[in-house]
Amino acid sequence: MKDRSAPSAPSGDVSPMDSQWTRSATGSPTSEAPEASLPFSEWFWSAIYLLTGFDRDVIAKVCRESHDTFAIPERHLSGAATWAPSEVLEQLSGAVASHLEMLKELKEWRRRRKQNRALAHDFVARSQYEAVLGRVRASVPTEDFFTDFFGELNCQRCGITALDAGFAKMSELRKVSLTANRLEALENLPPNLEVLSACGNRITRVGSLAGSPELRHLGLSHNRLADLTHLV
Repeated sequence: MKDRSAPSAPSGDVSPMDSQWTRSATGSPTSEAPEASLPFSEWFWSAIYLLTGFDRDVIAKVCRESHDTFAIPERHLSGAATWAPSEVLEQLSGAVASHLEMLKELKEWRRRRKQNRALAHDFVARSQYEAVLGRVRASVPTEDFFTDFFGELNCQRCGITALDAGFAKMSELRKVSLTANRLEALENLPPNLEVLSACGNRITRVGSLAGSPELRHLGLSHNRLADLTHLV
């Protein structure tokens, strides 16, 4: 598995739109190598993994293996992340925690059935087991569950180098700060985005904004843009 240790959080001056986010000394995933490529999707799923123990690989295993041999993920950080409002992160952690508890209950049932094969043929025990299995399957967190969970993100100084197609999938995202990253192009914007700060990057190109009709604030100061007339 990739090294997913948590580097230090953003520091220094922040723009006014970012002042509401809680900050701490650890918990915001960033890039260790100054020039390493870090698309938004890679950063986002690394952040999700650090908080919940889930990433796209884990989710795929849950769905593919139907929990038969699924190892229960563990949260690696709690309460230390700074890339979204603290109350939202707490809600996400709580939602995932309830699923993990169901997984643990299912795992215990499977252990009991393995030790006592008669339980597999007992009508009451089988009904209870099927009920637990149904709750687990109904609560499996999908990729969309995570990408649709956030209305705000604070991705300052995270070393993000590109806004890939995964950024456009953040369908509920309305406010995001991408200040002080290493972006060279502004593209693949989410459909419901209203406020975007991308100051202090290396942006030389801004793609079409037609896919984000609700966008009302776009901060692009301290970039490398020569002409913005096509945005007017």
